[in-house]
Amino acid sequence: MERSRNARAGELTEVQRIEVASGAPFREIGMTLVADMPPLPVEALAAGQRAGRLWVATDPADRPIAFVLADLVDGAAHVQQLSVDPAYARRGIGRRLLDRVAEWASSQGLPALTLTTFRSVPWNGPYYVRCGFRELSGTELTAGLIELLAAEAALGLDPAERIAMRRPVPRTGAGSGQPVDRGRDPCHDRAVPAPVNTLLRRQFDLTWALAEYHLDRLEPADFLWEPGRLCWTMRPGPDGGWRPDWADTEPDPVPVPTIAWLTWHIGWWWSVAADHVRRRPARERDDIRWPGPGDDTVVWLRELRTEWTDALDGLTADDLDRPAAYPWPADAGLTVADLAAWVNAELMKNVAEIGQLRLLRAAGRPT
Repeated sequence: MERSRNARAGELTEVQRIEVASGAPFREIGMTLVADMPPLPVEALAAGQRAGRLWVATDPADRPIAFVLADLVDGAAHVQQLSVDPAYARRGIGRRLLDRVAEWASSQGLPALTLTTFRSVPWNGPYYVRCGFRELSGTELTAGLIELLAAEAALGLDPAERIAMRRPVPRTGAGSGQPVDRGRDPCHDRAVPAPVNTLLRRQFDLTWALAEYHLDRLEPADFLWEPGRLCWTMRPGPDGGWRPDWADTEPDPVPVPTIAWLTWHIGWWWSVAADHVRRRPARERDDIRWPGPGDDTVVWLRELRTEWTDALDGLTADDLDRPAAYPWPADAGLTVADLAAWVNAELMKNVAEIGQLRLLRAAGRPT
């Protein structure tokens, strides 16, 4: 059976291939305009991938065979594109990807999924009805959905056949996997806490949204900028790589870290955290290679983000209760859930430091 996970940056052209292949059935019913439409641009897919809104279903060899891309439209999770390779059609893969989007929407506190599609094409409107969607009409159509339908008509799609649909996103009770109406316990009329992994993922997504805000705006010269006389930074090493300033005992006064040092620091502790969660030998500090000032480091951090969310999404309740020996001693009595919560807090702290440095440098540049 296939599994689903967040898409990786190197899989975007494969995602495009799947979308093109999924258009072939439209040719068989005479809708050549749809069949010949180009896939979503790599830039749009990359933005979704970085934001954690692009998921793939994979075969046993971990190769993508289907994908779904979500966006935010008028306060709902909008299914921008759902495509399944025709070789894997009619196996429930699309439905399970929609459920994955619904889980994400629930974690974000979003009330519904929306989409636009063809009313009469069997694998469009009727299919989505079976997946829990219903057609919207009249005043139910939000401004964003009206705008999307108008844009589709401008591309030549028949407006009489294009519809917008909506599917509610129920709140989920802790550990049960069953919907609980309005997030209440019907037996005791009290709020039901979300599962631990849902809370951890929601907190992480909030933190990563701040990270993306600053990563998107970093310039190469930001990385090695030193705001004071006493700074820790990354320096060229004898092997052609980069080496961090470091002391086993923190100096007094504490040096100000540069953005270069902070991005290396994130890469170091995050890589080791992922090693512990995945139960593989933990890397040493000197094993972590900083890519250098510029886009390569941003790509590296985004790849770590994808690796981390893949691991986090795969954790069961038993996994979260497993003892963890990082970043504290093994006898501290803390768990993988504590480790994941620490990652969220440490990432928020480091991202805030990066943002402050970036803003200080930008404010000090002459206009």
